[in-house]
Amino acid sequence: MTTRHTITRAEAMYAQGAYYPPANALPGLPLDPVNYVNFGVIATAAANGICASQSSAGGNNALTINGALATAGVATIPTPRNVVAAWTNAAIATITGTDYYGQPQTEVSASGTSHTGKKAFATVTAVTFNAAVTGATVGTGVKIGLPYRIDINGVLVVLTDNAPDSTYTAVVADTTSPATTATGDVRGTITFTSAPNAARAYAALIKIADRTGGTDKKTGAYGVAPV
Repeated sequence: MTTRHTITRAEAMYAQGAYYPPANALPGLPLDPVNYVNFGVIATAAANGICASQSSAGGNNALTINGALATAGVATIPTPRNVVAAWTNAAIATITGTDYYGQPQTEVSASGTSHTGKKAFATVTAVTFNAAVTGATVGTGVKIGLPYRIDINGVLVVLTDNAPDSTYTAVVADTTSPATTATGDVRGTITFTSAPNAARAYAALIKIADRTGGTDKKTGAYGVAPV
């Protein structure tokens, strides 16, 4: 007769000491060392989804957050992703909002007339410039943010509509400490071969950089504090 020992009936099991309250109120990471991240269907990138075309205004050359993703002056991005922008007249843009876990985050562009961001934003609350601009639009890009920090070879398998995606691009976590307004995403991003179109579904198997969280119980699994 075969015997069986039921260890737990819990819906999920957690182990080790990584601890980051914005992600999980209790210590520990999902028990499976290979973590399945199901992004589901992701909206099509919208170049003006955060700010529709406009001129900057006021002393800080601000834009009004009035794109299709905006409500009451805040743009909410359902799947955290990078921000893109374009404008006339050479200027430096400052984008302010929050990251995957709702933590304050800011990104500053190079001087020019466009910006393709590296950080994944969940919300955008302000866009300002160091000089007056016209014809400015701000929207979403195709770099998708991750819930955990990945290092080199941290992405194991990527799926699009349940089929392997072998030519995706993964950018590992930027471990610069402290982070700055010019550094990359603190957990890392994935750009799928086929861009999101509000129909395709995406998933990935990833390896968390350090499941213990590291010496501070956080950075190795969730990255340095965003800025």
